[in-house]
Amino acid sequence: MNSSTTQPENNPIAVRVRALTIEAEGVRSIDLAPAEGSTLPPWTPGAHIELLLPGGLSRHYSLFNGPEETDCYRIAVKLEPTSRGGSSTLHDIAIGDTLQIRAPRNLFPLDAKAKRHVLIAGGIGITPILCMFRALVAAGSDVTLHYFARSRGYAAFAAWLEKHPAADRIHCHFGLDEVATRAHMHAVLAGQTVAATDALYVCGPTPLMELAATEALNAGWPSTAIYRESFGAPAVTEAQHETEKSFEVVFQRSGKNCMVAPGQTIVAAAAHIGITFCTSCEQGFCGTCLTKVIEGDIDHRDGYLTKAEQAKGDQMMPCISRCRSKRLVLDV
Repeated sequence: MNSSTTQPENNPIAVRVRALTIEAEGVRSIDLAPAEGSTLPPWTPGAHIELLLPGGLSRHYSLFNGPEETDCYRIAVKLEPTSRGGSSTLHDIAIGDTLQIRAPRNLFPLDAKAKRHVLIAGGIGITPILCMFRALVAAGSDVTLHYFARSRGYAAFAAWLEKHPAADRIHCHFGLDEVATRAHMHAVLAGQTVAATDALYVCGPTPLMELAATEALNAGWPSTAIYRESFGAPAVTEAQHETEKSFEVVFQRSGKNCMVAPGQTIVAAAAHIGITFCTSCEQGFCGTCLTKVIEGDIDHRDGYLTKAEQAKGDQMMPCISRCRSKRLVLDV
């Protein structure tokens, strides 16, 4: 969608802050144009970029570009009260500042075979959903968007959505309590016949995503037609940290094993014996490192798998989850 010379995905790309806009309470959008000598690789709806920030920090933000916006990357950043330097840094930047990013990756793509698309966004999860909506409308596709937020003031892009030519396909659900949210979600997903060519996309806080997935499955949506992306895993409690114990990980296909210490991730421990996982967010929400589990009592700490998927105990996110038993066997 974005025509330019493609650069190697892992090489940093210099970009310049072209515009800053307040989109909602605590949310600002940032337009990133190529710095001199740089080009912007192509992207597809649902893609995100990795920002390389001072102090070795890296953060992932979804693009909300429309298909006609090919000269920049557009992201929206919510200022988190407990920010460890990511969102706070990006709320302090100014127009003209130069940043380093990595090329877009898409772990949340549109289903090319789907004939009808249902989009559900919660809070800042509107960013990739907005990108999808804009692309699907432009393509003349059958699409409906449902947007949940604590209030209109906290709903990024609310004014833009209300004025959109396809506003009749947009349904905003603002200021609902837990009971009302559940009722609305049930109405959205259970009140229609599901076809084999339907696709459901969900992005937002973990509780909202779990609710949407549960309601969809109960309404007859096949799990293969439900696509989701989370912006964060549930916070690890102090009690979880205090009860962490060492455990052994056996990498069955590789014929290797190692110990994982308290406070250490499986990914980090594995690296010491030459086992490399494919990772992206390293926070348990993107799904990149999803790994099959053969044996072990998993302490799930991710925000990607649903409660039902976690309960099966046959897969895990080694970038953040741990093991309660003394031994964990992975299909690696």
